[in-house]
Formats: sequence, C-alpha cells, structure tokens
Amino acid sequence: MQLKPPSARSTRLVVPHHLSTTIPSLPMTRMAPNIGLSGLVSSSSWEDIAVPATVVPEPCPDEPNLYQLPGDVHPTYRPVPALATVVIWVSATLVGVLTTWKRKLSWVLPFVTVQAGGSAGSIPWKKLSFAICKAVVMGLAVSTALQDLIRPPSRISIETLRQKYFLPSRLSKYTTLTIANETLGVHYLECVTVNEESNGAHRVLYCNHGFGASSLSWLPALPVLTSRLNCNVGLSHDAAGFGFTGRPHGLESYTSKSSASIAKQLLLPCLKSNAETTVVLMGHSMGCITTLQLALQLDVCVPKRIILCAPALGLRSGKKGKQNGRRYLPKVLVDIPASYLLRRAVGRPGFWRRGLSVAWGNAKLLSDTDCLRFQWPSIGKGWERGLLDFARAQSLTRELSTDEEILRNVMALPNTTIDVIVGGKDRIVSPQRIRKFLAAFPNINIVELDDVGHDAFEEDVELFVNTVDDLLK
Repeated sequence: MQLKPPSARSTRLVVPHHLSTTIPSLPMTRMAPNIGLSGLVSSSSWEDIAVPATVVPEPCPDEPNLYQLPGDVHPTYRPVPALATVVIWVSATLVGVLTTWKRKLSWVLPFVTVQAGGSAGSIPWKKLSFAICKAVVMGLAVSTALQDLIRPPSRISIETLRQKYFLPSRLSKYTTLTIANETLGVHYLECVTVNEESNGAHRVLYCNHGFGASSLSWLPALPVLTSRLNCNVGLSHDAAGFGFTGRPHGLESYTSKSSASIAKQLLLPCLKSNAETTVVLMGHSMGCITTLQLALQLDVCVPKRIILCAPALGLRSGKKGKQNGRRYLPKVLVDIPASYLLRRAVGRPGFWRRGLSVAWGNAKLLSDTDCLRFQWPSIGKGWERGLLDFARAQSLTRELSTDEEILRNVMALPNTTIDVIVGGKDRIVSPQRIRKFLAAFPNINIVELDDVGHDAFEEDVELFVNTVDDLLK
C-alpha cells in the first residue's frame, strides 16, 4: 500500500539515540535504504546500524522496515528426513505385527492357504486391526519424538539475537527498565520525525498491541501515523509475555498496569514540560486496557487524545481474583504439557496464516509479510512460558478494577477525549458487542470501517490513518 504525505508538510525520519541501551561493539554494515512508505523515509535519513558483518538483515520487499528471519532460524517444525521416515514406519509395522502374532510369521498362512474347497482361508480381521493400530500409534509417536529432537522450531534468547543476528525491524530498540521491582529487558519500536512546520507544537504518539501480537503489529502504520499526525516521535513496546520483552518471574509484571508502566517510562523522556505537549494514545484489542491505564498514570495536565481500535472491553468478569489462591496442580505439571502443545501448534507451517485469516476482514489481503510480523516473536526463548504466565496474571487481585471503572476514570480526566474505531467485519470482538458496552458512554465517538476486520491498522493502513487523521482534526 502506498501513502502520499501531505504536500504542505515537510517531514523526515531520523534514527533516535535516546532510550536505547548500548549495543556491544560490532562491525558496522551499511543497511539498505528504506524506500517504502511513499518517501516518508529517505535513504539519507538512516545512519549505519551495528550488526555482525556476516549476518546482514534482509528487508522484506513489500515492507522495508521489517527484516526477513535469518536463514538458519526456523520458526516451524521441519520434516524428518525421508530415509528416517521409511525406517520408522517399516519398524513400526514389524513391531505391530510381531507383538500381535506371537508365533513368528505363521499369521501369513491364512492369506496364502487355499482350502480344499477352493475358497481362501479366513482373514483374522480383529488381530489385523490391532496390528495396524499399534503400527500407526508407534510410527506417529517415534516420528514426533524424532522431529522434536532433530527438527524443532528455533528458540533464541534476546542476547543471542542482538549479538549474532539482529532485531526484527529497522525501528527496533532494546532497553532495560525496572518494573514491579524486577529488571526487565524491553523491546520496542521508536520512530522519530523532524517536522519543520510544527509551529512549536509538540505531539507524541504511543501504540499498544493486542493479545498474541507484539509491537511489530504496529510497524506498517507507525511511521505513517507519526508523520501524518505531525508527531515528533512514535513509540510502541512488547508487553511482558509477548514479543522480545523479557519473561519476568513475578506475575505482577504481566498485568496491564505494569505494561502501562513500561510505556510511561519510555514515553516520559519524549515529553516536554510546556503546555503545548499533546499525547496521542492508541490501543488495539487487549492493548486498549493498557492504553487507558497509561492515560491514568500520566500527568493530568498533559492533554490526551485516545484512539481505541477494536477494544476488548467488557470481556473480563467483575469478580475479584485471588492472587494466592489454592493450586490444585503444581505449576510444572501444567506448564510442561501446555508449553509443548503450544509449541506444536505454533510450530505447524501455516499456523499464523490460518489464525490471522480470522482477524482479517478479507483473508485474500493477508500477505506473507503480515504473517511474518506475528511469526518473528515466536522464535524468542521462553515464548510459551510468557504466554502462560500472562494468562495467570489476569486473575491477580491487583487487577480489581473493571473495564467500565477504568474507562470512567479516564473520561473524568481533563483535556482528554476518546474515539473508538471498529471493523465492520470483525469476527473476534464484534462491533455490536463494543457498541453495547459503550452505550453507557454517549460522549465516546464510534467510527465503523465497513470492509475491515479486527486488525484494521494492518489490513488497510491508508484507510486507518485517514480515519485517525480526521478524528484528531
């Protein structure tokens, strides 16, 4: 998709230096210029990026800000070698036969013996069925075990990714923050612009991603939004449990409040103390709760424009969870099989395409690059554990406030407006359900985009950006 920047606005993007930690000294490799987004990023705008000289990031042809996975990294299970497959199934068949018929190979006689009357001997169907079932079960079990042993999906720590390979995008940054008394490595996107006709106004954009996604889901729209909305900087981070942000031990770090605390620490250095600073806060699906929590954590004097896209609000029960509730099964007995099942599911080729086709209003518009943005984080070490710990954290007593209470508290803030964008073909959080929840908030404007699904800002970047631009005007 090609977007043309406004003719009356001169904008260029630069690589920011603040907020990110120092990357270990590595050979310098010239990166290919960013030639996408209709010229919003010029080839001279980007500085050299420190990466290993032997591993050069390869940008996606249709999305230059996103890198292809390294060639020796495998996000999915690979097939077992053909020779090994043949050996496994021949062996499984022999074992099934020999454990069913105890007397060597005398079971063959009924198939080759013709009785005096000329009719074939009776076939032992019951034993034959047992033998086939044994062979199939054994063959599948051995094939699966061998695949897990020699052909599993790659799992890479963030340290290895940074030192041996590269972060997933041009806009990727990595820093260390303290959240809930834990030191946490955070992966985030940062897009900085120099707006020559900003008239002294200072505006900052922050985007929060939804469940199962990462900050990369905002990658197609973030540079365009930052420029079109005349923002000085656009930011988005991976929530704990998702993407390449670390997997903390305490469950409190996985809550929406803690995710909002991460956003606040990244956002504060970008704010100016003058009254002209405006913060544009965006959230998608589950990330809308984080966005509202962020609005409550920022200074009340800072003007806030909030855009919620397909908000997953009103889905949580109002019951208070128990942080230290009784555990009927040890965590290890739950996590080991659950982690394995997650790995098997996500490691199947085509998993993300099948899943995202539900989120897109028109599955034909779903590209390989769209799938890659979601597939990238799945190679991260601890991906499965992070998802399970996030699910546990949702029942903490510290998440007592209902979505309605949080929304009312945000609506009470001075200089704060909220707009909601829904997809007319959203099959995950239906527009009808969102309207029903927001019926108690008549001051919230709802805009429905007819031909898109749950991820409007990815499915149709131009339509989404134009809609947001009109709302903020």
